[in-house]
Amino acid sequence: MRAFALWGLPAMLFLVSLIYLGSSLDPFTPVKTGVLRLFAFSGLLAWVYDCASSGRLFWRRTSADIPLAAMLVWLGTSALWSVNKPLAASQWMDAFSGAVVFYAAAMSCRGAEDAKTILARSGVPLFFMAALGACDLARISVFPWDTLLIDNRLFSAFSAMGVGGAPPAQWTHSFDGRVSASFGNPVYMAGMPLLLLAPLWALLAGEKHSLRGFFYAAMFAAAEFLLLATFSRAAWAATIAGGAAYWLLNRRGGASGARGRAGAVLALAVLAATVAGFTVRNVRRPAEFSIQQRVATVADSQDASLWQRALIWKTAWEAFKDNPVKGVGLNNYVVWHPRYQVPFFESERWAARASFPDRVHNEYLDAAAETGAVGLALLAGAMAAIFGMGLKAARGGGERGRLAAAITAGGVSTALYALMQFPFHVPAVAAYMWTTAGLLPGLASGRDVSSVRIWRKAAGRERVLLGLVLAAALALAVPFFARQTIANIRFSWAVRHVDKAPPEKVMEMMRAAVADEPGNMEMTVRFGMTANTLAAREKDAGRAKALHAAVRDESLRGLRYFPYEPRLMENLGVALIRLGSPDAAVGPLKNSVAINPENALSFYNLGIAYYLLNNYNAAVYSYIRAFELDPDLPGVKRNLGLAHLKAGNVVGAEEMFVRALRDEAADKTVLNSLGMAMSRQGKCDGAISSYRRALEIDPGYADARGNLAIELIETGDFAAAETELLKVLEVNPGSEAARHHLERAREMSGGKGLQKK
Repeated sequence: MRAFALWGLPAMLFLVSLIYLGSSLDPFTPVKTGVLRLFAFSGLLAWVYDCASSGRLFWRRTSADIPLAAMLVWLGTSALWSVNKPLAASQWMDAFSGAVVFYAAAMSCRGAEDAKTILARSGVPLFFMAALGACDLARISVFPWDTLLIDNRLFSAFSAMGVGGAPPAQWTHSFDGRVSASFGNPVYMAGMPLLLLAPLWALLAGEKHSLRGFFYAAMFAAAEFLLLATFSRAAWAATIAGGAAYWLLNRRGGASGARGRAGAVLALAVLAATVAGFTVRNVRRPAEFSIQQRVATVADSQDASLWQRALIWKTAWEAFKDNPVKGVGLNNYVVWHPRYQVPFFESERWAARASFPDRVHNEYLDAAAETGAVGLALLAGAMAAIFGMGLKAARGGGERGRLAAAITAGGVSTALYALMQFPFHVPAVAAYMWTTAGLLPGLASGRDVSSVRIWRKAAGRERVLLGLVLAAALALAVPFFARQTIANIRFSWAVRHVDKAPPEKVMEMMRAAVADEPGNMEMTVRFGMTANTLAAREKDAGRAKALHAAVRDESLRGLRYFPYEPRLMENLGVALIRLGSPDAAVGPLKNSVAINPENALSFYNLGIAYYLLNNYNAAVYSYIRAFELDPDLPGVKRNLGLAHLKAGNVVGAEEMFVRALRDEAADKTVLNSLGMAMSRQGKCDGAISSYRRALEIDPGYADARGNLAIELIETGDFAAAETELLKVLEVNPGSEAARHHLERAREMSGGKGLQKK
């Protein structure tokens, strides 16, 4: 177990930090959580092997045992009242995996040398992340794992899943010159270097061997560069606070003065070089972030990101007030946030800050909202126990004290950063947190792990058999822990091949993905959007209906997990309209605009439903709201004009049709509608001109030709009207309307000068 942890922990941290797949719908989270969970399961198997083969039960007692156990029990219990139980189960697996990592580190660390070994090996990913960060700044997207899996000549894992040959999706970072490396978001990545800076400094300051000192210095410089280049103001402030905590805790650490001064010079040099580099870069590219800009925004009371966080915090507080004891359920804040945000749309101040986040951006409010006061108290107890071990070890002084002080200081930085972000929920950061925290029991006590004999020592053959059984168990578990990643890969393939692959294959891949990830909101939402797109292109009415029915069914399923998600309601409404049930579509679309009154598309589709139900005044209101929210929404001007026309507001209709033609002058249907609006106002010449423009675009457009004939009758040009009506009858001999108006034209002219049929 000890050898496994000394090498396995750094290997896990290497993978969980660096691995990501551009061909996945979420290129970052699924594969990282899969690695963390698989390692935790492997650690459990290694522990079982050690215990069973030696006949002794091994463990290390820590002051965090009871708080951690109580917290895990409560988190698991909270799944009972979680609306989205798959999300709750997923989060509980991550927490349990973290606890296993904590004990793997605790059982392997028996003193300062073990702690130094694990910390040094765990810092290796920083070099690779710094290189990826440089690529970020140079606008270069790198997907090494996709290259290994897709372009491997011997075997392609994606081919085995039926998605071979799919090139990696280009993950475009939209963070304007900030570094996110292999984390996908700068503020996620910032949690890793801020946690490691103090421990790396302790390694550097206490190392007397020059070569290892250079190695630690390089790691420290990489971490400092990455932290600065994230431009995360909260991370910078938390790091400064952590540095102060290290100074206070390490007064008896016995650090080498010379090495410490050399490290300080290095830190200042890296800081100066990075600041200077970004200053020059910002001059060359003014749109990008700069250190001066980020520091200046700290005092900006109107800072958009701060106000948006404030609204998220307010919704979390409302969720907590509604459920003060037990919360809304583990990992279920994302389910309830839309409901608690609705009242804030009534305020102009807050409506502009509305968003639909996955997390609270404050770990303590997150815990309160999701697991109630009980969960928050248990989290505080677990953190207090871990920090208590760090303080105990730091008071002992010497090398153990210096390392414990540094790890504790890194924990202080992370705990403060958690006031503004959610590092506990970022897989790679959480893995480092659990690992470094697991080093503290060994630094605090220095004692070996405890053990008690429970049976005889296993014989050689029994060891082999046990090893084979556990290896088989690990092999069988791999697909389970990879399921989330495979689902994301399949779904991403379907979305990216919607224009290339047969619709049946696209639907097959999406269905397989949502079956593996039933609680994934993004998949269910995109399932509806993608299937509706496929249906709109389908020429066969039966197949189009089947696709819309699939959207309806998947949206209803998704709403069981996310009952307040407006996009699911919108997808459901669109599907019901396409299936010929506009009356059933009104309900979900009204709920959608109630939850998100800033969504123009939901108002637009609600207008369609009302229009089909002949409720033209309600359709006008819905289209007006859509137009106000997004004047460039395709079709909104035309549809608003049609609703005005049906409601009798011909002036408003004409205005909307004219606006629509500014966007698309060659739209024959808008020209035809404009002609109708002008005709009802007695603007015969304008109406005739509009109809003729529509016919220039499409001479076979029977509606415009028929309307033109009617307008010509009104102006007394019966011969021209007869010519147009006969053309309509050539194309559609069964048109009763054309025959009626033809007879009317002949009667009004007295039959003179008209062509005979």
